[in-house]
Amino acid sequence: MDTQTRSENELAPLGNRELSIMNVIWDLGEATVHDVLERLPDDLAYTTVLTMMRHLESKGYLRHRTSGRQYVYYPLVDRKQVQRRTVLDVLTRLFGGASNELISTVLESTELSREDIDELRKMLAQLEKHEGQDR
Repeated sequence: MDTQTRSENELAPLGNRELSIMNVIWDLGEATVHDVLERLPDDLAYTTVLTMMRHLESKGYLRHRTSGRQYVYYPLVDRKQVQRRTVLDVLTRLFGGASNELISTVLESTELSREDIDELRKMLAQLEKHEGQDR
């Protein structure tokens, strides 16, 4: 299996349905069109999903191998890579690059558990520790 990943800057953004397909494939590790079709919430035609998966392949998100008469698709791009790219896009387009405003909006819009808050504190402490080492 090809484990090559593409640079975040080389990737075209994903539409909502493309992201739904990628989530299924990331969850399964690899999938046929039928596998994806069974797990999508929308009632889409086989040919629609096939076309979208071929498009994702041409965009560099997927590759396929042959298994008997079927194509089995697997991701070339990690979910985390797409998450980072999407967040950076939102940060730039909606918040003008102001990380503190993005974080503030997320914190104001989300209910955080005690565990979430503890995890955020650990992340901030780690950031401060690294910042202190860079000086």
